Amino acid sequence: AGLWVRWQARDGTRGTRMASADAPPAPSPDAEVYASHWGRVYETDESARTREWHCDFADCRAFIAPYCARAARGDGTVLDVGCGGSSFGDELRSAFGLDRLVLTDIDPGIVRILRDRHSVAEHPSSGDANEKKRVECLVADCTSMPAIKDGSVDVVVDKGTLDALHGDEDKRKTIRECARVVKKNGVIVSVSFASAARPVLLRLIAAELAMDLKLRVIGSGDPKFGHLVHFVAVLGYDLKRDVPEFSTPDDELTRTVMTRVANARSVIEDEPPSADDALTLFDASDVECEED
Repeated sequence: AGLWVRWQARDGTRGTRMASADAPPAPSPDAEVYASHWGRVYETDESARTREWHCDFADCRAFIAPYCARAARGDGTVLDVGCGGSSFGDELRSAFGLDRLVLTDIDPGIVRILRDRHSVAEHPSSGDANEKKRVECLVADCTSMPAIKDGSVDVVVDKGTLDALHGDEDKRKTIRECARVVKKNGVIVSVSFASAARPVLLRLIAAELAMDLKLRVIGSGDPKFGHLVHFVAVLGYDLKRDVPEFSTPDDELTRTVMTRVANARSVIEDEPPSADDALTLFDASDVECEED
């Protein structure tokens, strides 16, 4: 089946159409830089090979559950993009009863480690036991994934991958690729640092793709008082229509942080900076001492 894409007119009218068979996007011009950097990380830091970046699956599960449950099919697929050593995608697959897991990373070294971890042969035969486990580990640039078919994935996971990319254009390209491969009833789950710029970017790309977006702030308390928080976002088509939880009001922490992002472009400051907040080399007491 071909890829269905959503369109939205200026008057708000929405619909679907079959996409043309366009060539895959060009890889990021920084692909070699990314591969070199992460190759060094995984080669020199053994702990990075099993590190769970950001928060754990258990921290996100309650929020993403209704969206993943809508997307999940018994023979469905989870794609974990730029996964590194994370087990998030595998835990999600088990939790929602999906059959197949595809793990991708730009570094061949960590992909070899993943194949060993999941007992996946690089070139499995048709009768190989790996086929029963249905785990595939691929070297791939997240901004261009031609090995992944259009509309073939039920749940796409980005866990810290957008954070590792240079500039907004590579981030947009990655989300577009995730939207290309996800099924009409599938979802994209994105876990990231709590950067004030991230909700802005996600809203823009969600509008471009005519996808619904729901975002939750996950953490132990208000970041204004030193608590660590992360953003967990879900993007998909017709989430507002199909998932009742989409209309549930945001929790207090999410409301607080998103209000700051809207008003001050900050996750910790309630008001935007004023001219009086500008940093100087000398404060008022220094000036008074000089005058004396």
